[in-house]
Amino acid sequence: MKTVRMLVIMVVVLVGLGSVARSQTSTDVYGADDPVIDVQAVQDAVDTYDIVYLHGTFDFENSQVDITHSVEILGEGTDVGGEYLTKIKGGGRGTLRSVINPDVEWAVRDIEFDGAIFAIQTHASKRFEATGCRISLSSPDSGTGMDLWGNNVTGSVFIEGNYIDASGVSGWGWGIFCQSILADIEVVDNTVENFSTCGLWFNSAGSIEIKDNTITAGPAGPTLYRNGILVGSWFLPSGDRGNIEVTDNIITTGGHERDNGIVGEDWEQEVRAVCRVEDNVITYIDDSPSGRGLLLINHSSFWTFEDNTINGGGNNLLAGIALQVGGIQEYNVFSNNHVFNANFVVGCVFVESSAQASDNEFVGNKLEHIGGDGFIVDGNLNWLIGNKLKDVTGDGIILKGNNNTILNNKFVNIGGQHIVDEGVDNIIGEED
Repeated sequence: MKTVRMLVIMVVVLVGLGSVARSQTSTDVYGADDPVIDVQAVQDAVDTYDIVYLHGTFDFENSQVDITHSVEILGEGTDVGGEYLTKIKGGGRGTLRSVINPDVEWAVRDIEFDGAIFAIQTHASKRFEATGCRISLSSPDSGTGMDLWGNNVTGSVFIEGNYIDASGVSGWGWGIFCQSILADIEVVDNTVENFSTCGLWFNSAGSIEIKDNTITAGPAGPTLYRNGILVGSWFLPSGDRGNIEVTDNIITTGGHERDNGIVGEDWEQEVRAVCRVEDNVITYIDDSPSGRGLLLINHSSFWTFEDNTINGGGNNLLAGIALQVGGIQEYNVFSNNHVFNANFVVGCVFVESSAQASDNEFVGNKLEHIGGDGFIVDGNLNWLIGNKLKDVTGDGIILKGNNNTILNNKFVNIGGQHIVDEGVDNIIGEED
């Protein structure tokens, strides 16, 4: 006697007033390389399914697809020759974008975006992920590879293994722009090339980790400044802040009026448990007067910059390490950084004239092969301890502020004076 067992699967869907019952399945969409067909086909898929597989070439022309439900949008990756098997051409200001539903959780993986203005955009999401994508921007005005904005971006953001080329932007070109959000952010192993404004710009109240990225500037854009990486918080609701860690990134820049390598900022004097910038390499490759290798601006306190390398490439910089006037900047530590092979317009390490730039420590840094002066300190109550200055054509340390402490520094082959004291009540150790 045979027993036949029937498995009955019952699915109960509760649909409230105005709600849409969505399938828990996936679908495949094949590109027609036709904007009349492709945009609507992808829009219908992401409105209906949780997982959407894209195949072939899609033409979005000047349109975009809106993400209003949680979804994963997956390309086929690359063939053995490295060519992407899924490509989206064109697109509006947000080829794929989430701007309405703050509860959306969505991901984009393994897709090439060719000719986008804003390739991926989220102004509302609870979780966002972008991995393995290639983005080539095209815009006569401004363009951004990934754009994240506003207090409706919460939860988490994960961006890994993407390549962004901003050479097609003739105006303001950004790699990844993230402003005033509340999410925890992890940005790992991405490559950004040919940006004209900023490679990675991240301001969030959450934790921010930026690691193992390669950032290379292109021709100078229309702005007065250009940053490899800018990180901090800006105009966000008061409350606890997450940690900031910027480690093991490689930045190549130069040739702009104010080309800064890594910039840290806080506008609201909110103290985070950890703000650490370490083991990054910044190289300048153009002889035009340029910016600062490491820079703190606005109300930035309790940051640590450690074991970073700034190679001036024999070019002109404003400063290797700088604290810029404009806010309260206290209790920052710059330790074991190596600044070398640069001609300085202002000074290798510079604290601008402001009584609020105080109680900062410069410990164990090496300044070598410097055309110009070494440390120029206009602030008060700062500490310079155990630094090494070698082959400096100007003066070693110039003190313009008051009550600074100079101890155990080593001077080798200094063209001018070892220490120039123009302030009041500065403490200079006998060994100096």
